[in-house]
Amino acid sequence: MKRAKSFLGQGWAFPPEFLRDVNSVALSAEEESIRQNLHILFSTQCGEHFMNSEYGTILKTLLFDDPDANMYSAIQDTIRDAIVLYEPRIKLDNVQIEADPDDDSRVNIAVTYTVVTNNSRRNFVYPFHFIEGTNLNR
Repeated sequence: MKRAKSFLGQGWAFPPEFLRDVNSVALSAEEESIRQNLHILFSTQCGEHFMNSEYGTILKTLLFDDPDANMYSAIQDTIRDAIVLYEPRIKLDNVQIEADPDDDSRVNIAVTYTVVTNNSRRNFVYPFHFIEGTNLNR
């Protein structure tokens, strides 16, 4: 089991946090590291990462699109591609887009995945605001 956990790894927690009492940076490990990496991956626009211009998704280009089947399909495609390319610690099982019942300007991207090393199923929900920064009535 130690080998499996080492594959999941550890890295800086997101958002970065510095621990003054131990003069260190906060770290995330194992499955929490995967969840944080998915959040970073989905929040990064392709071209923003200075070391890898392909890293990320095209979600920000969909910000002002109408929430229809085409938008949902584009979201599923970009999420699926990003996970396959940049998160080798998991096997993607499903990407589901659901309209948020409490907020007309948001859809929830529900990702179901299996952690490769221990075969445990997990769920991650990313809230995507497609009319971000506006107060428009639809």
